[in-house]
Amino acid sequence: MDITQNNEQEKIPSVPEELPLLPLKDTVVYPLTVYPLVIGKEKSIRLINDVTVGDKILGLTAQKKVDIEVSEKSDIFTVGTMARILQMIKVPGGTLRVLVQGIERISITDFTQTEPYIKARVKALPDKSVKSVELEALMRGVSEMFQK
Repeated sequence: MDITQNNEQEKIPSVPEELPLLPLKDTVVYPLTVYPLVIGKEKSIRLINDVTVGDKILGLTAQKKVDIEVSEKSDIFTVGTMARILQMIKVPGGTLRVLVQGIERISITDFTQTEPYIKARVKALPDKSVKSVELEALMRGVSEMFQK
């Protein structure tokens, strides 16, 4: 079992210094989840096409206001998720259907470019939890409730 876990960990890419950034409206993608996205804006379609040709890794974050075009850091939440594109389908009408998998939580520190799409400097924000008797009891309780 340890060998499998090590192999899986090796497949998870480390967070690079810079990622192409896709601001999402009314959507949050969490690490370790798979989520379908519909991409319609020209800027976002170009980002997805470029990322799909490369390593398929991008940053996802939520927009603060859904009715504006993101142009600066204050328009988005600075905590997001590094994700991998699992599948992309071009749909008639010019939109893309993209299946993404969240990998790791990231913090956006600065924009490095805004055209033709946003790129940002990022850093990893790993979950920090301290094992305690209370946490172990809560985990055991949730596990028992789930089994019932």
